Amino acid sequence: MKITDEVYIVGSGGNGLGISDDYDCHVYLINAGSELALVDAGVGIDTERILNNIRDEGFDPDHLSTVLLTHAHADHAGGCYDLKSALGVSMALSSEEKHFLETGDEDELGLTFARSAGWYPADYHLRSCAVDIGLSDGQQIAVGNLRIMSIKVPGHSRGSICYLMYGKELIYLFTGDVVFLRGFISLLNAPGSSLEDYRNNIRKLSDLSVDSLLPGHQAFCLKGGQKHIDKAIAAFDDLVVPKCIL
Repeated sequence: MKITDEVYIVGSGGNGLGISDDYDCHVYLINAGSELALVDAGVGIDTERILNNIRDEGFDPDHLSTVLLTHAHADHAGGCYDLKSALGVSMALSSEEKHFLETGDEDELGLTFARSAGWYPADYHLRSCAVDIGLSDGQQIAVGNLRIMSIKVPGHSRGSICYLMYGKELIYLFTGDVVFLRGFISLLNAPGSSLEDYRNNIRKLSDLSVDSLLPGHQAFCLKGGQKHIDKAIAAFDDLVVPKCIL
């Protein structure tokens, strides 16, 4: 589904648009002219549906150069193995979570707990995948003719990253599970999720003048994204825990 000339949504599961496997997060395709990139990879149960959606939008998956992972939870990173095996794409992930994906550490990634709590099928396992780029905070990533910057905002997970992209007309922020429309966050009762980390890092998203807020689940927006981010930031000045998505 086309969002703008530069961004398409090619994966989205049962908690979204229902265009790929039910367990998939939103998977965004970045059209950067000579190169394509994905933000996140889905769960990896039926990656071919994501590739077919890319084709249906008129793009060749062979032109994918990079997958920019917001974090290594299974619904966002489980598809990495398939994508690297099929296309040889470069995987970029925070340095804090790089080892977890490369070793398939389901305990550290919270998958063991999430699976036992019924959030994933009992027979689902994350396949490990080599990570080519361990991202630092503020690192610049060139994808075709677009400039993208990593912003580390741990809280949802140990190394959650948002990606700030300057398009031709819009400023985009891909937030994974860090912040959502209406200022919601995603704090989990699972390893690696920390309210204190959220509190200490979410202000990095201040004053970015974001137009399009593109989270990993639920709704997204084309204009006015910064006001949703600012609402989440302001919630950390209150005494109670900020509102979380389901």
